[in-house]
Amino acid sequence: MNKTRILSVAAMLGALVFCFWIGFHEGRKPVREKREVDIILALGVYQAVVATNWSRVHSFVDLELMALVREYESAWGVPTGTGKFAREFAQAKSAVDRIQTNLVPLIPALTNAFPRLKVEIEK
Repeated sequence: MNKTRILSVAAMLGALVFCFWIGFHEGRKPVREKREVDIILALGVYQAVVATNWSRVHSFVDLELMALVREYESAWGVPTGTGKFAREFAQAKSAVDRIQTNLVPLIPALTNAFPRLKVEIEK
């Protein structure tokens, strides 16, 4: 009777560990796929906003697209191949590179606005 109880507890613990392992590895997949969909949608909105003259919406979409692309790059790298997402990502990355050239660096802007302000960055 005691061996049966020990075996059933061991089987339950084994099943628990197995389910956790499967869930952990499967749970990581949708994040990447969701980011790919987010980038494609943001690129579509960006292209639509570029065609208009809505400066407030334009700046918001610029930053959103830039954040999504940079996050994807740091997590999974630049996609390679000839698939649809690789082509869309290349368009999004070139748009983000153009956006980033128009951004004002924060530290020079602060020092120009406040000449007595001293900013030190430690590494």
